[in-house]
Amino acid sequence: MSHSDAWSTAIAVATREFKELPGHLSTQVAGIVREILVVKREVDAIFDGLNGVEICRLCQGECCRSGCYHFTVVDLLGYLVTGHELFSPRFDNGACPFLGDSGCMMAPHYRPYNCVTFVCDRVDAGMDSNARARFAALSADLFVLYQRLEQLFANRFVYGILNNSRRFAEGRSIGILWSEHGND
Repeated sequence: MSHSDAWSTAIAVATREFKELPGHLSTQVAGIVREILVVKREVDAIFDGLNGVEICRLCQGECCRSGCYHFTVVDLLGYLVTGHELFSPRFDNGACPFLGDSGCMMAPHYRPYNCVTFVCDRVDAGMDSNARARFAALSADLFVLYQRLEQLFANRFVYGILNNSRRFAEGRSIGILWSEHGND
């Protein structure tokens, strides 16, 4: 299964599953996803305060070279909950498929956990102890929120949506959101 096929399958199946969530679960998921988006905005504010955008522009995304598996079901849920239009990845660009001509195709608060919590040496050099501590606390908060979503669906999302799609296609899970337990 190609990356493009895995992506298409994952998006279609997860979107259907999301629309079929019972009201109480949909409300829980939306609440957690909104918390995630708020924390990611706070992480991005720290990054912006360190001139991170300019640092990334100058290095041209060295850390983005292998981001193929970073986008997770949790990240997709951000788009589904908010109704924000999903981008089309470029799996043939030889770099991270989420890089477009102008940089990352995702707004910072929609980017994957690995992307928003990674701090390269150049950005780290500008951090003082307060910024470093705040960044670490926000990263830990994000991790807990991601785990809460995994618990709701009895599924592991940290391996990326492409891997969730392959597990589904191979019959090792009953869906993209759901693992073996279903939506009991």
